[in-house]
Formats: sequence, structure tokens, C-alpha cells
Amino acid sequence: MQETKVISQYIKTLSFEVPDAPAIFIENKEKPDVELSINLDARKIKKDHIYEISLKFGAIAKINNDKILFDLELIYCGIFDLSSVKEDVLEQVMLIYCPTLLFPYLRKIISDVTAESGLNPLQINPIDFAKLYNSKKNTTNSKPQNDL
Repeated sequence: MQETKVISQYIKTLSFEVPDAPAIFIENKEKPDVELSINLDARKIKKDHIYEISLKFGAIAKINNDKILFDLELIYCGIFDLSSVKEDVLEQVMLIYCPTLLFPYLRKIISDVTAESGLNPLQINPIDFAKLYNSKKNTTNSKPQNDL
């Protein structure tokens, strides 16, 4: 892998709500259904070859199909110096390699926040960012050219 330099990692946004606390801790005995979402964003920032890579994560846990146990939104970012990365692989580095480096930190934050809220920690399975990248790339390539 061509050299990438991590300049900084940080929580850009963190929102966590347990709307029915404290009642939820007394009444709830069910395992929640959890809907997860993750999106990536990569953008060049001021300096040449310096990029911000953002992992946008969401989780909504519901019980009884409608009552929200918790709602979590997290944007975890890294700033990377990609000056030594060749142009032909830059997109893959930004959307596969960099998110793979950031993901364990995002995962730990999610686990810690849910555990500290008094709920069972939410354990997120590892994400294959290469598979995610390839599936989005194939979806994009299969669209008609005039579909903008």
C-alpha cells in the first residue's frame, strides 16, 4: 500500500438519545431490532493532497416494532495526507483503505456510548469496505449514461 499519513482523527458529530429513559430500563425485557446505516464521504480540504474521510453511522433500536429504545448518529472523520498516493488508486485508498483504518475507532465509540447509557453495548460487525466500494461502483456503472 502506498504511504498514507494520518494527520488527525476525530468525532465530528455525535448524537445519542434514549427517549423513554428511565422507564425503558424498568419495562424493557425484549431484545431490540436495530437498523444500521453507514455512508462514506471523502473531500479534499485546503491543502493539496489532504483529504477528510468521513464515516457517517446511524443506528435506531426499536422494541415492539415502533418504540424507540435509542437513536444514535455518529460522524467519525480522519484527515489524511495522500500526497504519495498515485492518482489511479486515489479513489480506492480514500473509500477502502482510509475507512478501514477509521472503522475500529468508530466501532469502539459506539460500543462505549451504548454501554455507558445503561444499555447493552452495541457490537458492530466488521465492514468489508472493498466489497461495499465494488458494489456501489457496479451499481453506478450499470446505470444508463443519461441518468443524472
